[in-house]
Formats: sequence, structure tokens, C-alpha cells
Amino acid sequence: MNLRIYVGAGLGLFMVACASGPQTGPEPSAAACVVTVGESAAYLQQHVSARTERLKVIRFASEEAMNAYKYETNIFSIRGIELSGMRNMLAKQYGLPDDTAGYTFENTTDDEATARFEAAKAFAAPLIE
Repeated sequence: MNLRIYVGAGLGLFMVACASGPQTGPEPSAAACVVTVGESAAYLQQHVSARTERLKVIRFASEEAMNAYKYETNIFSIRGIELSGMRNMLAKQYGLPDDTAGYTFENTTDDEATARFEAAKAFAAPLIE
């Protein structure tokens, strides 16, 4: 149920982004931010996919351990949705094109996913109204 709330919040953020019209021409920092946020969102999405695949082969010591792993995977998924919505909102706000880049990452880790999420949010914070 909590996952539905977070997904709903992410979709709400996305809907707000779509409702606001573009501003005047893009600023260089906005363009760099949109690329960084988009790449970080792609990293998180790939990380969630990797964790989901690992879930199929990992043997957990207890049901609690398995549930904790699933919970963390859901958190990464929510963060990826949040960054995707943020990227779309910024692109719309600054009149930037859609993200068509195909990002591929060799390996993903929990620490890197967390660091990318925090860095992207910090980078975007001054641009979000």
C-alpha cells in the first residue's frame, strides 16, 4: 500500500510537470541538470531490474530478509520514478527535448544508486520552482 502512495506521488509530480508550460530558452545549467537527472533515473531503473533478477536466484535466511530486500528494491524503484518525473518537469519548464539517450551501465550497486539519486536531487533543487 505504501508503494502505491509513492507511485501516486511520482505520477502527481509528473502531471504537474506536464501542466506547466515551457519558459523562455533553455539555460546551460538546466540542460546539464536534465541530462544528469535523466542518466541517474536510468541508472536507478537498471538497478531495480538487476535487483529483481537477483531476487530470483538468491536464497534468503528468512522471510524477513527477503522482505527487507524487496523493500529496498521498491525504494530504488520509487526514487527512479521520482527522478524521471523531475527530469520531465525540468525539460518541460526549460523547453528542452525529450530524453532519447539509451543509457547502459555495466554493473549497478546500492551505494552508487543512492549516491546518484542524492546528487541528482541536489543538482536539480535550485532549478525546481
